[in-house]
Amino acid sequence: MEITKELENDFYAEKITVKGTTYVKGGDDNTVVFDHSSLQGMNITKEDVRVEAVNKTVVKEVHIESKLSGLWGMNPLHMRV
Repeated sequence: MEITKELENDFYAEKITVKGTTYVKGGDDNTVVFDHSSLQGMNITKEDVRVEAVNKTVVKEVHIESKLSGLWGMNPLHMRV
């Protein structure tokens, strides 16, 4: 799944499963939210974006390749920065 750079607003996804990599290349500087979801991998290249994994969302592997971006959530995550 790819959140493209053309997206200039918040992004919200609920109860989705992504078996490949989720690419975060867009969204405004506020939030990209995954709620009750399961993601195999995530690659964040958009600068100044806040990505949230909430309500039992599982992200198995995360790569953050941009400045001032990060992943927030209540769940333990395997992160590779």
